[in-house]
Amino acid sequence: MSNKIKEYYNNLKLTQKEINNNYVVDGIEYPKYIKTEHQQLELFSDNHINYMTKLFNLFEVFHNWLEDNNVLYSIMYGNLIGYYRQNYPILWDDDFDVLLINDEGIEFINNIWNNNQEIAQPIWDEYWMYKTIIINETKYLLLKMNFKKNWFKLLDYENINIKKNKDNKDLGGIDIAYKINEIDAGGNDLSIMNNYICDKTTVSIVQYGPVLARVLTQELSYKLLDLRYGNRWKIKKHPILKNQKH
Repeated sequence: MSNKIKEYYNNLKLTQKEINNNYVVDGIEYPKYIKTEHQQLELFSDNHINYMTKLFNLFEVFHNWLEDNNVLYSIMYGNLIGYYRQNYPILWDDDFDVLLINDEGIEFINNIWNNNQEIAQPIWDEYWMYKTIIINETKYLLLKMNFKKNWFKLLDYENINIKKNKDNKDLGGIDIAYKINEIDAGGNDLSIMNNYICDKTTVSIVQYGPVLARVLTQELSYKLLDLRYGNRWKIKKHPILKNQKH
């Protein structure tokens, strides 16, 4: 799988062209100086590709784990934009956001956490505690947010830092949420979407870049993304370029 992911990014890099003093990759325009959103990695650098390779490998484990346990989910927000706008992940996005779409899903994750006899451990980020879990005989880290109900994160085992230091960045990994509880910039309550996202008819398995993922139907996705971001999410440019005045 790792070779497949590296090949995927190397093939994307081959499409890179310069236009208007910016770069364009497969029709997506972004500033030359831009780095990934959370880890601040130079796009297409070895560090970037190696980081994303590990992340996609982790997501493949996560996807198969949920499928094996009949847990339904959808990729969300930036990941959802990437799928419906260009059919692959946003280049500068370096984490995964997923939504568990019914009660059974959050019960599964909560049971994993609650039935784990290990004492939850703190990390440098005061918002999170972690326990180690085993998926297919491999050790991973399941994190639970202290100040937000039903919010978890999955990380590779070696990704944890206990003490805060100047090199600590965003935790990354896979954010696992349940229920949409957001108010958009226009004051719209996005929780209305929970009434429509509830069962297998609302999600399907698709090819998402180099991996398989579950995704909300186009109708629901467009409704959610329009509420969350307005129509501008469809523009194939980095947000900085979208907001520039001409």
